Amino acid sequence: MAAFTVFWFFCIGTCVGSFLNVIVWRWPRGHSLVREPSACPACQTLIRWDDNIPIIGWLRLRGRCRTCQAAISTRYPLVETLVGVQFVGLLCAEALTGGATIPVRPIDPYAGVVWIIWYAMQPDLLRLYAWHLGLLFVANIIWLIDEDGQTLPRSLLPMVVTGGLVALAAFPDLHPTLNIQLTRGEWFAIGQRWQGVLGGGVGLLAGIGVGALSAGMVRHQGFGSVTFSGVLLLGAIGLALGWQAAISTALLASVVALLRAGIERVASKSWIGSSVFDIWLALHIQLLSWRWLDRQPWWPSSQSPWFVIGLSILVIEVLRVLTDSIRKPLLIAKNVDGDPQLADEIFNPKGEPSQS
Repeated sequence: MAAFTVFWFFCIGTCVGSFLNVIVWRWPRGHSLVREPSACPACQTLIRWDDNIPIIGWLRLRGRCRTCQAAISTRYPLVETLVGVQFVGLLCAEALTGGATIPVRPIDPYAGVVWIIWYAMQPDLLRLYAWHLGLLFVANIIWLIDEDGQTLPRSLLPMVVTGGLVALAAFPDLHPTLNIQLTRGEWFAIGQRWQGVLGGGVGLLAGIGVGALSAGMVRHQGFGSVTFSGVLLLGAIGLALGWQAAISTALLASVVALLRAGIERVASKSWIGSSVFDIWLALHIQLLSWRWLDRQPWWPSSQSPWFVIGLSILVIEVLRVLTDSIRKPLLIAKNVDGDPQLADEIFNPKGEPSQS
């Protein structure tokens, strides 16, 4: 039963990953997500339904179009596999353990596949699982669109904010740090529902604020800085997990960026990637270690004093400066098309920061 459940959730995740590929390719380019059938970008031949099966379809075709033999990017099966792993990983770490990674909320004594999934003895835990999967889905969209160098659709932010606040109004216990537990007789507890909406709004502003601070909006924007897409992603994290988790994730992302810069320096190979990847990876670390981090008084969490929060924001900025100082020599060594001054302009642009 456990093996079947894990495989079933993996299959669902790959289907969601297949739709994610559609979103990332079509949405920034203004194409319809539902009205246009799947077709080969090279010859425009409609893709058969059995060739559209996640992962299996790509393997059957050996990565080429059945009609024109044009190459199909390996990114399609990789993204499908990634989302499938996300579904299974979060299922095993969060849901099947009775909420062992979720802070404040008591761990369910009855855990496992039968009690949690098939008998659905803890519906609030299943809501949290679905809620966090939704956050990962949004994070995947922002990360992959940013990796493609495309501009995020303008409708993404209002959709995320509206959907998130409506969900928090309906189920304020989606923020476990608020410690709200609604019983059947309290479905019209307006005060608690407003508390959930307020928590989401504060988290959204906190995520955008800490992201904007790390983006170096004051005159410079180094490679350790958060991009415009990263600011939106941190805002979504704050909306979904709370303002403490937004600061925690930003701090984790700063550590990830510093480690990645150090590896690049040792390897003498520069990989100038977007900070959105650092936040995306930090989000996974945050979700898997959330309960443990929330218990640490020295880490930004619901248990930490205010001076820890302020110190954490200061550390984020310090780590950003350190990351820039590590990566800058690598860029200068490459000589940037023969003009070393261009490296200084990239780290300290005179104009407005880019929104790419």
